Amino acid sequence: MNRVGAFVVYGLWLMIMALELLGFYRLTHEVHTADEMIFFLALIFVTLVAGAVGIFLYTVGSRDSKEATNEM
Repeated sequence: MNRVGAFVVYGLWLMIMALELLGFYRLTHEVHTADEMIFFLALIFVTLVAGAVGIFLYTVGSRDSKEATNEM
């Protein structure tokens, strides 16, 4: 993935996180059930973990491709 692709992916990830946090904010200012709160917290946690793993994999992949290019 090149830098433009990474920028797009990270931008989408941040937009999804913003929408989830907006939903969580809205949920905290309304009457809600415990199930709704658990769902939003789990959704935020999963998105954070998926984004962190994606960033890690991109970083490792770009580092490996640079090392492979330098060896040639």
